[in-house]
Amino acid sequence: MDIAVAGTDSFVTPFRLAGLKRFYTIDTVEDLKSLLPRLLSDKSIGILILYDKEVSSLSVNLRQKLWMSIKPVVISIGSEPEVDIRERIKQAIGVDLYASK
Repeated sequence: MDIAVAGTDSFVTPFRLAGLKRFYTIDTVEDLKSLLPRLLSDKSIGILILYDKEVSSLSVNLRQKLWMSIKPVVISIGSEPEVDIRERIKQAIGVDLYASK
């Protein structure tokens, strides 16, 4: 299961430097809108990371589709922390990464 990130070059670059192999650079929110159907239907992507400011520019229906997605789990990061990130990652991969052994 892959982790993919999609966003502007300045958003994607730190993930590329961290070693992520699946990244998609966009220039506009319209580019993101056209890219999302392909990413959401890609069975090899387990977690999809997006920039919260770009997600907030999407339609309400599309945002709801993103949040309801189980595979891939869609996580938006940026200025607002996502409250249920732990639970969403657990749903995607079946393991609680934060559980102590």
